[in-house]
Amino acid sequence: MAEDIKDDVGVNDMMTGDGSSQGGAGIFDAYIVQAPWLPPVYKGLKSLSEFISMDDKYINYYDINQASRAAVSFDGSVRALPLDADYIALGWRQDVFEKYASQYEEMYGEPLKVPDTIEELVDVSEKLNGKFDYNNDGIADWGFCLTPQTNYFQAFLAPILQTHLHACDIVDGKKVCDGLHTGQNIFFDVDTFEPLIHNEGYRHAVELYWRFIRASNCQAQTAAGEKCDRKTAFKTGRCAGVLSMPGTMTNLLKEGGKYAPPPEVRMDAEVLSEGGYWGRRKIFPGSRMVMDWNKPGRPLVECNDEICPLSRNSINYAPFFAEGGESYALNGQQSKPAATAAMWDLFTWFATLPVGEVPLAGTYRKSQLEPEAIDALAEKWDNRVMADDLNAVLQEYFKDKDEGGNPVQDLFIIGFPDYN
Repeated sequence: MAEDIKDDVGVNDMMTGDGSSQGGAGIFDAYIVQAPWLPPVYKGLKSLSEFISMDDKYINYYDINQASRAAVSFDGSVRALPLDADYIALGWRQDVFEKYASQYEEMYGEPLKVPDTIEELVDVSEKLNGKFDYNNDGIADWGFCLTPQTNYFQAFLAPILQTHLHACDIVDGKKVCDGLHTGQNIFFDVDTFEPLIHNEGYRHAVELYWRFIRASNCQAQTAAGEKCDRKTAFKTGRCAGVLSMPGTMTNLLKEGGKYAPPPEVRMDAEVLSEGGYWGRRKIFPGSRMVMDWNKPGRPLVECNDEICPLSRNSINYAPFFAEGGESYALNGQQSKPAATAAMWDLFTWFATLPVGEVPLAGTYRKSQLEPEAIDALAEKWDNRVMADDLNAVLQEYFKDKDEGGNPVQDLFIIGFPDYN
């Protein structure tokens, strides 16, 4: 799809002085895009800033979460309208955690708890792997499951490398981090453009991720160079939990979901009390170890209030927004105003729809976390626990910078598909 956009819009260096393209076919009036596709073509897309300003009573642009807004802004203008958000979260099996809690504690001398840090995530996954039979097929099962894609490794890297995206100051006795950009990210040094791979933090993430894979559904396939997938693994009932993006996560955890384990390979009827639910969702774990950007060599150090000003309980949280989610863009070369107006009217209508009714989209607005919106989602899913879990995740992920948000963006540069 990224190449198709280039073919139709034309790439930036093919733009003439008046902004028209010499290289794009110009067949389509509008596009469904993801943010990493935009850097090489954004000059050929129509700026939406004026449209948004004109129709903001419908668009309500600043209601959209800050990570999605930032992903589509270039040269001071908005080049696509976000109607979705893609981020990585943690799914976990409550039936597994309750069923084996006492055996786990007897075995390891510590309680079985849902991980708060990536270090705990790896440790728990290793200790569950090969010890218990979740689906009663006579075979010991795995720890947490995943598909070993680049973005899942980057979710491990995010809370180690990015502690605060904006400079902090004390306001009315409270630390607020909404100042100038610090330059922190997980890809490149913003001064030298050297890749951020030759440091202790990156090494720590690699080591943890490799241990995690070796305790997962991918332990045999990855070592053999074979394909491995969380979707096929999770439905077998052999996973204690899963890492996933939001749309797929819902299909993994929802009763009757496309990738959900059926009741016969679960234990919820046996161990969960009334009102409990087997498939739970949680924010992606943070890290107690972070990179110190202020010291030479950027060493790996323990998180504290000075280095991690947004931390909680000495844990730095940094949710990774992979790929940016679906957004909608207009062809900047369209010569028929009526066609542009018609497509913008469609975008505007999409922006007014309730969560779950926008094609390809999930929850992406802060207003979609209001109690009445979560009640509607619970009714739509027929699942109060799942709706409340999603709300808890996104209340954290959708924080603006003045609320203590620390979202980590994907790599929005020309050549992203090749680099990644």
